[in-house]
Amino acid sequence: MAARMPYVYMDTNKGRPFYLRRFPSDVTEITGEFFKHTWPTSVSRPEADRLSVEQAILFDAQVAAARDRAASPEWHIKQRLRVLVHKMLAKPEATAMVGRFGLGTEKAIRFLDRMPDEAQPVREMVDVTPRHDPISLDRALADWKKRHGPWRDADAEKKATKAKTTAAELLFASAGTSDMAEITTEMLQAWKDDLEGRQAHDLVAHIKGLYTALAANNRPTTGNPADKIETPRKPDHKPRAEFSDQRATLILTSALASDDPLIKWGPMIMAFTGTIISEFVYAPTSEFKLIDGVWVWHLGENRVLKTGNRPRVIPLHEGLIRPDFLGYVRSRGDGLLFDIDNTRASAALMAHLRGDELCIEGADQCNYSWRHRFISTLVAKRVEPSLRRYLEGHGAVGVDELHYIHHHLPEMIEAIRGLKDPTA
Repeated sequence: MAARMPYVYMDTNKGRPFYLRRFPSDVTEITGEFFKHTWPTSVSRPEADRLSVEQAILFDAQVAAARDRAASPEWHIKQRLRVLVHKMLAKPEATAMVGRFGLGTEKAIRFLDRMPDEAQPVREMVDVTPRHDPISLDRALADWKKRHGPWRDADAEKKATKAKTTAAELLFASAGTSDMAEITTEMLQAWKDDLEGRQAHDLVAHIKGLYTALAANNRPTTGNPADKIETPRKPDHKPRAEFSDQRATLILTSALASDDPLIKWGPMIMAFTGTIISEFVYAPTSEFKLIDGVWVWHLGENRVLKTGNRPRVIPLHEGLIRPDFLGYVRSRGDGLLFDIDNTRASAALMAHLRGDELCIEGADQCNYSWRHRFISTLVAKRVEPSLRRYLEGHGAVGVDELHYIHHHLPEMIEAIRGLKDPTA
């Protein structure tokens, strides 16, 4: 995976490839802002892409080592002294003494002793004895993952971990410490007050989740500082619209002309199945099969999807079969349908919509518009509601749907055939 990351660049002046990464904000006091490695001119760009795996491993090791150092009591003593000197004295002498790596404990105390009488409040506040066992972000993430339990797939776990890590790093930058045991309710509230919109809801929810997991394991000993922090209200959902017939024809015609398998088949799959990107990019080819002489997609046959209602059987529309989608499925062997993760696939498909060829703009016109079109068509064709909800992957309503109603292939085929084929 690391070799595919966009961290290898070319120095056009010297003709040499180099690897560049920005260190996370919670360790830049120790590592500096950037990690960089330059290869000699004899190394080509493709070779640098391959070798970037080694640099990615080295980068991760340096981040881990810096976080271990940042979690030590000695480091936090230095940071506390540094903050106190800066905020309460704000004298040139302080600026000169406080370096990028903070003050050494003994050196800082000697410096404070040489300061005039107005420094006395600072001396009284400096406590060189750690007040608690430090709690690192890694510890919090481990507790949270244990509390969460199994994940539906590795990508979902990676995405959730990244979101919580980002929230924690923003909090650390505001609080001036990466020790989660040192962060108070007041610090959390001050950080929250600077957030706005959807970001405020998401970031605060992530932090509360981490502290809830820590509290469940009796960490920190002083209690849960996020317990009284209220999660901001989530903004209203942005409205989305379905693609019109004219626009659907334009997009799918362009897609079928593409040499990129994701661009060629992604919109077609969404148009004729109503699925979301994460459902088809991780689909194994074994889910596409013949049942009673009909090609179907047995979605979620042996994997965990977004909800328990998502696994379903969808007959393949002629609009997918005619341009030889099944030939592409067979070409993938026993693997997955695509070699890409959900996040990058979504970005690539959106770039195709917004690109110079299609120029489709508007927040309500996006990848999800295919699902709106799919469901709207089933409604317009008066597909029986319980069958429609099944094909959509939505929850059952009432005891009959939950336990007694079974959907049969002929009625599913009839419902799917009712979808328009913009490429016919």
